[in-house]
Amino acid sequence: MGDARFDYSEVTYGFFDRFLKGEQRTRLDTLPKVTYYTMGSNKWQTAETWPPPGRRSRATFYLSSAGQRQHASRRRRADAAAPDAPTSLMRSPTTR
Repeated sequence: MGDARFDYSEVTYGFFDRFLKGEQRTRLDTLPKVTYYTMGSNKWQTAETWPPPGRRSRATFYLSSAGQRQHASRRRRADAAAPDAPTSLMRSPTTR
């Protein structure tokens, strides 16, 4: 069985050093751009891009302004080419 533990403190402290303290060189500079866990082989892996080299994304999702999430394979081809207007989400912690 693999080890799924991850050292979040390295990422957290690097984030705080850069964005709260304003330091230019932080721990983030030494970390890989992408860190992901592979189930099955049960190990953490790293890459500089996503998807990792030699792999392709298995699914493409489109979010429409009507709030519909649709998998690319279920969309009509004409719909997939039609651009949607930008959508934003505003959420206030005081509203339910």
